[in-house]
Amino acid sequence: TVVPGEVLRLTRDSSRKNPPRVMLSTTESLNRQLSSPVNLSAFGVVHKGLRTVLLDEIHTYEGTTGAQNAYLLRRLREALGYEPLWAGLSATLTEPAEFFGRLVNLETDRVLVVEPDASELEESGAEYLVALRHNPYGNTGTLSTTIQTAMALSRALDPMRGDPFDPPIDSGGVFGNRMFAFADKMDTTNRLYWDLLDAEGWAWPGAVKRGVTPLTLAHLRSGSQARLPLTHRESPIARDQDGQYWWLSEHLGHGLDGDVQKYVGRTSSQDSGVSAEADVVVATASLEVGFDDDRVGAVLQHKAPHDVAQFLQRKGRAGRNAATRPWTVVVLSGWGRDREAWDAYDALFSPVVPPRFLPLDNLYVLRIQAVY
Repeated sequence: TVVPGEVLRLTRDSSRKNPPRVMLSTTESLNRQLSSPVNLSAFGVVHKGLRTVLLDEIHTYEGTTGAQNAYLLRRLREALGYEPLWAGLSATLTEPAEFFGRLVNLETDRVLVVEPDASELEESGAEYLVALRHNPYGNTGTLSTTIQTAMALSRALDPMRGDPFDPPIDSGGVFGNRMFAFADKMDTTNRLYWDLLDAEGWAWPGAVKRGVTPLTLAHLRSGSQARLPLTHRESPIARDQDGQYWWLSEHLGHGLDGDVQKYVGRTSSQDSGVSAEADVVVATASLEVGFDDDRVGAVLQHKAPHDVAQFLQRKGRAGRNAATRPWTVVVLSGWGRDREAWDAYDALFSPVVPPRFLPLDNLYVLRIQAVY
């Protein structure tokens, strides 16, 4: 199949000479182009061809960044000399008319909110929501609990590829076979990624450890791995109480004795894209919107999420297939915001999303916009 240049503009020059009917852009790019008169024709500004501005995931336009974008849209309208049709999309906004009106500088009564009525909604599917608290007296860190959870939960999903040690397992999409693991800090994301690689027996991505037996820590969590002679402390029952016997995987038909490694990927500002082969994808906020994968059956959140709307977006990455029964697991510590989330777990999983705020009077934002 060949897509001709008249249909798809791939260069700036072609967009300037023959402006497209639809322009896909970031707000950062639009901001630069408004200061470059030679490129304004590609955006429909010069010949007044711009009629509609569609903004996706508008709940992400918050704080000082959101205020900068709000002024950018005002500058765009000033350059046009007329009011285009503004359209915004979001699944997690509270008071959407008020927020969107402030974002694009319209009175609330000029904003039409289109959303389903409660009577139009159909209840379907089911999900598992788990708040998991790290034991502060276990001589381990909260990140260690997240790593153990990632290894155990990924082995409760359908396998991504054939496992010679397992019988064929296929739930028909009910379990899913990929997991996304989120952390709110870049440092934590990197530590989780590399430590999970190490726990799965990888020296570095794609390279198996040499001279190490067994390769994976999961291999030691099977029911048959108690050392001989078998004592009470080493029995499966006692190991279950210590979190060292992963019976769920074995009850679902997975064999832990095979020492099968899970593939681990990472998606962040440092690593664009999503590995197609990864069983577990460790990610930052860059993966919480705009990426749909029907294979995702579990979402793991390290520590209490910083933002309710962001957490709902992350939680929604699993279960895109209506037949899937997705897992959402939040690993919490025993102090700070984590303790509050543990005590109010119902608010964690059924939150009330607070209204978004745009600090348009922020002096820093005003100085930046004054330069433009």
